Amino acid sequence: MTGADTRPAMGLIGTGPWAETVHAPAIAAHPGLRLAGVWGRDRGKAETLAAQLAVPVFDNAEALFAACDMVALAVSPAAQAVIAPAAARAGCHLLLEKPLAPTAAEGRIVADAIREAGVRAVSFHTLTFLPALVARLGALRDGGDVVAARYDYRSDALVTGPFASSAWRQTRAGALFDIGPHALSMLEPLLGRVTGIACRTLRHARAELRLTHEGGALSEVAIDLATAPDGARLRVDRRDRPPEWIRPEVDTAAAYGRALDALLVRHPDETGARIETALRYVTLLERAIDAAPGEDSL
Repeated sequence: MTGADTRPAMGLIGTGPWAETVHAPAIAAHPGLRLAGVWGRDRGKAETLAAQLAVPVFDNAEALFAACDMVALAVSPAAQAVIAPAAARAGCHLLLEKPLAPTAAEGRIVADAIREAGVRAVSFHTLTFLPALVARLGALRDGGDVVAARYDYRSDALVTGPFASSAWRQTRAGALFDIGPHALSMLEPLLGRVTGIACRTLRHARAELRLTHEGGALSEVAIDLATAPDGARLRVDRRDRPPEWIRPEVDTAAAYGRALDALLVRHPDETGARIETALRYVTLLERAIDAAPGEDSL
């Protein structure tokens, strides 16, 4: 006779390609968690995903909250901004997607709900869960001779593939909100907090930023999601040395597993800091949108 499974129960909300290929298998494979079930607005997709995982489908989000200790969201930023506060108020710890919300005001509502409920939460900025990359950026910063950097990301994600039909990514600022948090999560550990942001280009699939960091260092970001894919690369300019290029080796499933590890660590202050960082990223990106040239000038 076997004992009851006492691992924390985690529910998954969302049924899109990211939920199917990353969230669901990572949760199911995590030794410290039990995948309790799935809910999504599309009942058919939810049933298909649940059948693949041999877990129940919940009738609504509230039923999932009641059955779970933790909730993973794989939904649009607008949907996350509504669902996350409700889950927090229901007492569920949260693993959230980036960006935290579509606006800073909505992001603040999410962050406040998490803080007031006293639950833990982690926003999944993939690159922050790659230990080798984090260590490399830290070593470069500690060297004290980095003067500037440039983050480039090229992909055809908005032309072909599973995310080409993603409604929020197809908006004018979709590329910025999709990839901008990744850029910030690499540039800030290297050069310090961003204190100023200017947007030189903002249009469907493309964004170009110029950032000022504490201490005066400068960085640039160039995003294009409608071009030949080349992935992410970071150029690091160091005093009296040739530029160094970093191409992150991304294992998304492993990174998501580490995010689950972070959520399981019982330190609300640490996870709270992560959510405040996610909110700050949304605030910075919103400032970039406000500063962007008009569409007619692009």
